[in-house]
Amino acid sequence: MTIDSSVLKLSLRVVIIWIVLSILVLLAGEMIVSILLPYFQALMNAFIGSYTSVLNIIDEGNSKMIQTTSTLTQAVYLQGYPVAPEGMELKASTSLAHSYVPIVILYTALLAMPVKNSRERVLLVLLGVPFMLIILGLIVPPLLAGHMASAFLQAAESNAGHMLDVPFVMQWVLFAETGGRWLFPVVAAFLCKLISARMIAG
Repeated sequence: MTIDSSVLKLSLRVVIIWIVLSILVLLAGEMIVSILLPYFQALMNAFIGSYTSVLNIIDEGNSKMIQTTSTLTQAVYLQGYPVAPEGMELKASTSLAHSYVPIVILYTALLAMPVKNSRERVLLVLLGVPFMLIILGLIVPPLLAGHMASAFLQAAESNAGHMLDVPFVMQWVLFAETGGRWLFPVVAAFLCKLISARMIAG
């Protein structure tokens, strides 16, 4: 059984691009995420009305973390059970490195997929930017919100004395952690390809 040379070339191309992008993102990823912190913060404050959040990047042991410091603007009740009073300050964090994964996957796909000409390649790279913002917005803020929701759930269950239904944001976090952060960029790359092909054809 022999491997088709085109498949071998594409596989090698993907590996090389993945390695190069991984190195670049490790070097510049913190700067990219730092620029996006106000965007993540605005999403959290817009969609979760019970607290206001301030995000920053901190050192935790040997790791960099995205941390939210959130102040409750109203008392929190979960499924009718009191959880936390108004004015309480909460902190939650998620690994900075986790936000790098979708960027590397998305741009590996965009740079490795076959194109008709250099114009299409440039178009794919540019189309990747808004999709990257959407993907990171679907992953980072919910992860931080999910950590706080987990703490709220534990407090509510302690008051209730029995298990309660898991909030949607925690289910979303589970999906993102078990495959969503890989699925979103793959789907986004496919959409970028469809959009670029239509734009060039038009």
